[in-house]
Amino acid sequence: MNQREKGTEMERIAAGWLIRQGCELIGHQYRTPYGELDLIYRDGDELVFGEVKYRSGTGFGMPAESVRTSKQQHLRKAALLYAEHSGQADSPMRFDVIEILDRDGRRWIRQIKNAF
Repeated sequence: MNQREKGTEMERIAAGWLIRQGCELIGHQYRTPYGELDLIYRDGDELVFGEVKYRSGTGFGMPAESVRTSKQQHLRKAALLYAEHSGQADSPMRFDVIEILDRDGRRWIRQIKNAF
């Protein structure tokens, strides 16, 4: 499986997990000139943009640590573009990171709400 396929698979897993947590998935892999929004969902009245990060171990740190300031800036711009184009610019919004970590023969999923 190549990196793109692995990323798509992890986004699918994260989306299923979020739905089981009560979130409503409204979009995924939304491409903009600023980059791609992995998952777009509603959690209550909030419009949420979820960045999915996967690691097969912690040798390079936790998955969320890879969402650096420059990535956050791109995601903010992409999210604003999405909100404007979808008529949801007045909705309360937040950014989550959904970490998926394979470690010790187990898969761990953690949603970091308001990650940035």
